[in-house]
Amino acid sequence: MKLVLSLFLMLSLSSCDKLKEMNSGSKSDKATPKAEGASTKDTLNAMGYESGRQLMAYDLSSSELNTWFKGVKEGLAGKESKVDLKTVPMLKAKFRDERSKKVAAKEKEASKPYLAKMLKEDGAKKIANGVIFRTLVEGKGKNGAIDKVVEVHYKGMFKDGKTFDSSYDRKKPVKFPLKSGPMGLIPCWVESLQLMKEGGKAKLTCPSEAAYGDRGRPPVIPPGAVLTFEVELLSVTDDVAPKPPAPKK
Repeated sequence: MKLVLSLFLMLSLSSCDKLKEMNSGSKSDKATPKAEGASTKDTLNAMGYESGRQLMAYDLSSSELNTWFKGVKEGLAGKESKVDLKTVPMLKAKFRDERSKKVAAKEKEASKPYLAKMLKEDGAKKIANGVIFRTLVEGKGKNGAIDKVVEVHYKGMFKDGKTFDSSYDRKKPVKFPLKSGPMGLIPCWVESLQLMKEGGKAKLTCPSEAAYGDRGRPPVIPPGAVLTFEVELLSVTDDVAPKPPAPKK
């Protein structure tokens, strides 16, 4: 489902990949942009832009960015690398983890006032995993429950109010099994949807620990980001996955 909430969003949401995967079938109704007619200049610019978006998660300083550009130029010139290229994957993974933790710590500190503000909203309460849950519309149907299939409309926002994913914009709700784990929803959604009934709408404020953690889901979800969702629970049905046959006696 495009973003979000492992947004599956699944908001491993992941841009969100799982978030965006979660909401599988959440592709935009807009026509797919066509590449025909794009100039070489525009294509190269887009390639550079994409690389820049990926680098945003590392919060590089000017000097670090200059070092990165220097490496690009040296590679293009065919110069010998200063490190054994076989070690590059390990070096990249180590740098990514270390820098993500640093960026996440900074983001989480900056998010504290926002979390406090959300908790003060009328009717807001803190539930499992530090999630702040606020009912906007009381539902009257069935409760969301683990291993049930839920259909929802939702909008995902950063703490500055910017929307990063929305089924409303795509004019198509999403449907998925309510479960956690590597192939399931982020904890924020799992906990919150169990508190909702069909026809209900709620506002979920998810600290990073209940969303995408210190790694985030670059380039869409920054490391340590707090996410807020408005979720409307449309229906709850039995799991559509076939159950394995009982063992023969």
